[in-house]
Amino acid sequence: RFTRAIRGFFGRFLTGIEQRNPEILLENAVQDELDNLKKLQVAAARTMAYEKMLTSDAAEKQKAVTVKERQARELATRGQREAALQVVQQKQEAQASLQEIEGRLVEARSNSEEMEKAFREQERRYNDLVRERAALMEEHQRSKALRAANEARSNISLSDSSRDLEKARQAIRQSSFEAQAVGELGTSETER
Repeated sequence: RFTRAIRGFFGRFLTGIEQRNPEILLENAVQDELDNLKKLQVAAARTMAYEKMLTSDAAEKQKAVTVKERQARELATRGQREAALQVVQQKQEAQASLQEIEGRLVEARSNSEEMEKAFREQERRYNDLVRERAALMEEHQRSKALRAANEARSNISLSDSSRDLEKARQAIRQSSFEAQAVGELGTSETER
């Protein structure tokens, strides 16, 4: 219960930060897609490596089958029937092994194609997200600049400046009248 409360608190805290800074959300989304892309790349590389290994094994077994077949013919032409039968048996074992490898190879090729397709799809999604992030960041920067300009405009009030100008006029008029009054008082005392 306590841990849920703490998780809830931090969740709300992070949500507030993310709402104030959408850059964080965009970076997290891009990073998640990149992590998925890397995982798929590793998985695709493994399946493709397995396919190549099976292809190599199949080629080696095919060579072994061909060699055993040639050896069996040579032994049969020389009249070594027992030795030829043993080589034919070895050839049949190699053919059975080759068929088993070819069966796994078909499955491995299918898996490789699927993994490569999934990787290419994830790569496309990642690239689309990077482009979208750039566009959204540009839009976000424009909106921040526009918001700052609107705030600055709202802080500049024409009525405030005209009110200040009127106060200045009033103060100057007041000073002027006071100066005249002092002048009249000063002149009237000296004349007396």
